[in-house]
Amino acid sequence: RNNIVNSPISIMKRTYTNNPHMITPPDTVKLEYSIYEPPRPRERPDSPPIIILHGLFGSKQNWKILSRAFSHRLNTHVFALDLRNHGSSPHSEIHNYEIMADDVNEFIHDHWLKEVVILGHSMCVGMVLALRHEKRIGQLVVVDTAPIYARLNENFKDYIEVMKEIEQLGVTTRRQADQVMRDYISDHVLRQFLLTNLKREAHEQKYSFQIPLDILKDSLETLSGFPFYSAHQAFHKKTLFVVGTRSNYVPPKDILS
Repeated sequence: RNNIVNSPISIMKRTYTNNPHMITPPDTVKLEYSIYEPPRPRERPDSPPIIILHGLFGSKQNWKILSRAFSHRLNTHVFALDLRNHGSSPHSEIHNYEIMADDVNEFIHDHWLKEVVILGHSMCVGMVLALRHEKRIGQLVVVDTAPIYARLNENFKDYIEVMKEIEQLGVTTRRQADQVMRDYISDHVLRQFLLTNLKREAHEQKYSFQIPLDILKDSLETLSGFPFYSAHQAFHKKTLFVVGTRSNYVPPKDILS
């Protein structure tokens, strides 16, 4: 039996633009997700449910292996989400940490979850969620990011421009897309990560990216900051920060020794 259950596309009734996936701001959106069931579901879970939040340009698909491992090791439900403007979730012109955190809070509410463990990677959505909706969160795991202002790598803009160029060229194979990207990005693993967003509809010959490139480009400056700076705003529950020793996303000066 497959322990992955993909959610059906579900979008709340809103006022729509001409794009069927575009939702009039500032409404929250219904997030797509995959659920990984524990191997012994009838037993009492060994851990609270876990919600995994991917990073920029990522999706729930990046966490399939680890999600399944967490579910089996901890005998608990694991929910891997697609944040707005990522993966299969709806697109919206509003793209900031506060509204993304509110999307996740609505997901928790809709699924009757309590005291969840939030695992947030790369972006600050998990931390903002913990500060805005602490009662719903039991524990927080922050991976390769920190609650600081850190200007995003200029390469992110270049990545978006390369993806836009691929769309403009009208490539018809993934190999062609990789060849275009190779002229700008030498790292094979990074190219394959970005190309996970490349999709082609059944009736189309050309590939395109499922993420809204212009919206993400316009939001990069906003995503480089952290929206909470008051000493009175704090998350008072267990929190684990995980930083890669070879990663440059969290400056050494911001790591407590």
